[in-house]
Amino acid sequence: MRMFTPRGARGSRRTAQAPQVAAASVFEQLKCIAALHEQSGEPTDDPRRPLRTEHQTVFEHWLSLKLAAKIADLEACAANEGVSALEIVRHWIQPRCHCGLIPDVALPPQRELFELEFEILLPIVAANSDLAA
Repeated sequence: MRMFTPRGARGSRRTAQAPQVAAASVFEQLKCIAALHEQSGEPTDDPRRPLRTEHQTVFEHWLSLKLAAKIADLEACAANEGVSALEIVRHWIQPRCHCGLIPDVALPPQRELFELEFEILLPIVAANSDLAA
C-alpha cells in the first residue's frame, strides 16, 4: 500500500506534527466515563459492555497512580474546570457524589482504597491551596 506524502516532503526526515490537544486528566476521564455509564442505562450485570469495561479500566488507572500524581492530576482537572483542586476534592469526597465514580464491579478493597485516598487528599490539597494563596 502506498502512503500519501505531501509535495516537497519526499526524502525529508521531517514529518508533519499533529496539533497537540490537552489530554484530559485521569480524574476527568473517570468522571466522564462514570457519567456516561450511568446515563447509558446498560445492564450492570453484563461485563462485556464497553462503558463498563472502560469505567473499570480508568478507575484502576486512577488507583494505580501515586499520591503525588493524583494531586497533580486533580490540579490539572481543576485548572481545566476553572475551579480549585480543593473544591473538587470537597465535592467528590461526599459519599453520594463519589459512589458513581466507583464501578459496580470494583472489589471491596478497591472501594476502600478510593475512599481512603480521598480522605487523605483533602487535607493535602487544602494545605497546598493555603500555600498558593
